[in-house]
Amino acid sequence: MKKEIFEFICPIYFLGYIINGDPEGLTDDEIKRIDNVLLGYCCFSANEEHFFAHRNDFFSLGADCVTLTAVKLD
Repeated sequence: MKKEIFEFICPIYFLGYIINGDPEGLTDDEIKRIDNVLLGYCCFSANEEHFFAHRNDFFSLGADCVTLTAVKLD
């Protein structure tokens, strides 16, 4: 089995859903975007250092973000 490691620029407020499955505070559209972007990935980890990004890998709005690391299994 081949595995690859990917990094995403991820809004901080998405982490509760990605790491713990807690959708509190997210809209249905945001949940769909997260699910679509991360489809096929597993084993998520976020660094503690956060930064502001004008765009991220989920939508093109500015937000406080972290680097989210994920594994994709083939």
